[in-house]
Amino acid sequence: MGDSVLEKLLLEDLQYLDLTTSVLGMGSVEGVARVFFRESGVVACSEEAARIYELAGAKVKYFVRSGELVQGNQLVLEAEGEASSLHLAWRVAQRFYHTRAV
Repeated sequence: MGDSVLEKLLLEDLQYLDLTTSVLGMGSVEGVARVFFRESGVVACSEEAARIYELAGAKVKYFVRSGELVQGNQLVLEAEGEASSLHLAWRVAQRFYHTRAV
């Protein structure tokens, strides 16, 4: 999936006010986002999810590639950046996280 499609998804989500980061005034606070899968399975669409974090302004430190088998509670993605970027990316990227049970 190309950047233009992923950028469009980010822009669509920007129209909704992020009350969490806005009200708490934490948008520029640096943070870490960690994504874990709840159950064992095969990862899919992790490259797209990682790219969404990057396009939102975060730095991806780690991710498990699509097609890899993961165990429940295993880390599949970690990114660093401003809370506003991490939260935006999380909201959009969660559409892509998938596992297929094995």
